[in-house]
Amino acid sequence: MAYLSADRPTITVKLPTDSNYWVKVKVGLTYGELKKFRQYGGTEPFSTAEKLKLSVVEWNLDDADGNILPIDDTSIDALQEDDVLAIAEAAMPKESENEKKNSPKASSATSAEQK
Repeated sequence: MAYLSADRPTITVKLPTDSNYWVKVKVGLTYGELKKFRQYGGTEPFSTAEKLKLSVVEWNLDDADGNILPIDDTSIDALQEDDVLAIAEAAMPKESENEKKNSPKASSATSAEQK
C-alpha cells in the first residue's frame, strides 16, 4: 500500500460487552479529515465521540427492531464505556490511554484501592 493510497487500513473490533457486535474503524485520521471536520463545526480539541464518529466506518449495532443504527453522536453516546474504550484503543491508541486513566471506572478502582 502506498503512502497516499485511497485504501485506508481498518480494524474490526468485537465489542467486549457483546461479541456478536463489531465496529470497523480506520487506523488513524488524516490531517484533511480533521481539517474538514473543523470547518463543518467540529470542536477543538476533538472529543473522543467526535474522533470516533470520524474513525468508525461501519458497524452492526442495531435497535430493538433490528435496524442498523446510524454512526452519529446519539448512537456513540449510547455505547457502554467498555465498548467505547475498546473502539478508541483500536482507532486512537495514544488517546485511549488517557481515556482509560480518566474513565469513571478507573476513578472508582483507584478509590477502592486507596481504602
